[in-house]
Formats: sequence, structure tokens, C-alpha cells
Amino acid sequence: MTWASSIGQAGIGALPVIAAIEATRQHASWAAGGLMTVFAAGALAGSLTYAARPWARERPERVVLVCLLAAAPLLAAAGACRSTALVAAWFAAAGWTTGPLFSALLAARERYAPRDLRTQVFTLGAGLKSTAAAAGAAAAGAAAHLGPAVLLCTVGGLQLAGAAAGACLLAGQAPARGNPATPLTPPATTPPIGQNKR
Repeated sequence: MTWASSIGQAGIGALPVIAAIEATRQHASWAAGGLMTVFAAGALAGSLTYAARPWARERPERVVLVCLLAAAPLLAAAGACRSTALVAAWFAAAGWTTGPLFSALLAARERYAPRDLRTQVFTLGAGLKSTAAAAGAAAAGAAAHLGPAVLLCTVGGLQLAGAAAGACLLAGQAPARGNPATPLTPPATTPPIGQNKR
């Protein structure tokens, strides 16, 4: 799930750059920040929806893959639009998919990460996603001459690539039971120096 979401995040990281390019192309200065605002609003709506009615709670990894697949055509459709308002609508719809994706990703890490490695799993996972997003932004800046349509289709392709990578890595694996509900056994303590042992 970490690899799948990181690949998808490389595309999401490119969106602020693409929004600025789209604003320039459409001569709509509001779009430079407005497109990312509606994307974030869609993500918030998706998170609230998933919190109210979570699905596939026993297999949160499926939610991650489905949301990656759902985001791909929405982002590609945004690239095909000539109207900035329609681009904004597609951005909001694509943002909606990232809400359940992120919630399910955290649930998967919580469910499957070994207790003694959970902190490292969460920290490294966040680091990989941040690095992927930065790489996506840099790549979008370097390829700005291709235009927003090509870049948005590429972003959609990265969502598909992330879903495919996740499906391949999960193929053939039995469903994990997750972490037991019982707390860790506290470590044995050493008696203070000078204390008599009985």
C-alpha cells in the first residue's frame, strides 16, 4: 500500500504546478490556487463520507486500490476540458477519491504493521509519499511545455500505475488478520541495585 500510494502521490504532487499552467492557459488567475482549493475541498468531503460510512473495513487495502483507479479517469477528464469551471469540477471529483484513500491507507498501516515497527512504518510511509510528491512537482515543472492536458493524463496514468503495483504486490497473499487487540506485554524490569532477591 505504501508503494501504491507513493506512485499515485507522484501525480498528485504535480497538480499545483499543473494548476498554475492551466491558469496561465485560460488567463484565469484565480485557477492557480482555486483548482487546488476545490481539490482539497473534495478530499475533505471524501474523508467525511468515508468516516460516516466506511466500507471494506476488513480489507482497507482494497479501498486504496479502488480510489487510485477511480482518480485516474477523473484527472484525465480534467485534461480534456476547455472550460476552467469544468476543470475545477473534475478536480473536486478527483479530490474526493483521495479522502477515502488516505483514511484507508492509515487504517491498513494500523491494521497490518507490527506493533514494534508501527512508528517506523508510519514515518517512512509519510516520507516516501512526500518525496514522491516533490518528485512529481519537479517533473511537472520540467515538462510544463507539454501543456496541462498531457500532464493531467500522465497524472491519471500514475494513479493506474499505483493501483497496478499495489495489486501485483498483493497478488497471491492471504488476507492478513491484522494486529491483535491485546496490548504488548510490558518488558521485564530489573530490580534496583542493592535490592535483595528472594
